[in-house]
Amino acid sequence: MMSLTFRELPIGYPVLACMAIVGLSSGCGPSGAGRPPSSVTGSSPVVSPAPPPPPVPHGAHEAVPIGAANAPPTAAESTPLRIVNQHPDLVVFGYDWLPKGPRTADMQFTDMASAAENEALVDEVLRSLRFAATDDSASQEQALQKLKETHRIDARRAEVSSALEPLLDSLAQRVQILATAMCATWGSPPNLPSLARLASADDPHVSNYAAHAIYCIVGSDDMSQVAKYLAVENAKWGAVRAFLAAKTGEEHVWPLLRSEDPKTIINACSALNYVGTAQSVGDLTSLLKHPDEKVRQMARATMGMIQRRGNR
Repeated sequence: MMSLTFRELPIGYPVLACMAIVGLSSGCGPSGAGRPPSSVTGSSPVVSPAPPPPPVPHGAHEAVPIGAANAPPTAAESTPLRIVNQHPDLVVFGYDWLPKGPRTADMQFTDMASAAENEALVDEVLRSLRFAATDDSASQEQALQKLKETHRIDARRAEVSSALEPLLDSLAQRVQILATAMCATWGSPPNLPSLARLASADDPHVSNYAAHAIYCIVGSDDMSQVAKYLAVENAKWGAVRAFLAAKTGEEHVWPLLRSEDPKTIINACSALNYVGTAQSVGDLTSLLKHPDEKVRQMARATMGMIQRRGNR
């Protein structure tokens, strides 16, 4: 009879090794099924157990499906909303994304077939939203998930933004979040009143997406409409990300540095990290004597960021 040792089996399988030894000795298992123990000889091949699937890395998490999709968008499909890793409140249902915006067909497509496919997908989304019942949140989610894959067609922008408008007030949380996020690509000026209201919503996912969508609609020429949301706690990171994208508008942030609310001042400094110039240093220097220690630290850090950018 062949003798087996743990060394002959994969490391980490002591229990499986014992089972294999017992099975071979008793004639059980794949190599000894239906045969007496004496039929198992040393020439018989040893069948090693298949290794288990690799473990999930520590700290990893699975995305929660939205509609028919079961995976978060890839880096090529999305732009991170989170400014820095210590702000996980912007993770929405297991993924962290914003649609690229504004995306236009003439910028993205090199052949007519791709442009036709994009337009066909837009038509499909609009049909789905048109025929979905008001309370059919599952169908609405699925349509909005498909809309995320489209590129904006300026000629269809008003049509799509009109279809998104009623969904901004949806009672289904995920429908409302997705519709608000889609306004970053497809939104138009008629959506601004609803987005301005949502930027002060209790749900930080909705309010942050709303603040960013407002920027995508008004553009960098009117950052005053975005700066005011730096004073709204739930919308602050959507506003900061807007300044990160705009790379301009520091003059609209300066009044917030004189706020009586330390959080508002800190949020304003966060925006100046990306758009501040030497013109902001005077107001920031005055904050070095602020009674709040966190404000002093943030002002000092922002001045350092401005100095480093100026030296590049």
